[in-house]
Amino acid sequence: MTPDLLPSSPPRGAASLVGFEALWSSDDMAAGEQTEILAAGYKTVAGVFDIHRYHHVVLHTAQCVIASEFAATAAAFQSFVAGIVAA
Repeated sequence: MTPDLLPSSPPRGAASLVGFEALWSSDDMAAGEQTEILAAGYKTVAGVFDIHRYHHVVLHTAQCVIASEFAATAAAFQSFVAGIVAA
């Protein structure tokens, strides 16, 4: 996420969810679509990477995704964005 969003903390209970356990600045690292979004000139960006543990590895199959964990992370990200928009 862009540095301006780093002071925002994840929603309550989200810190242990995949994608929320280690927040970092896009000044230090950006990947995937986030790189293109930043290159297009957007100033505020947040994203969740590696929403499941086998992202981009040989063992990456549909069986690796635990729907309840995916749903919890998606809901936490929605709450995170809502908190930023409301601020």
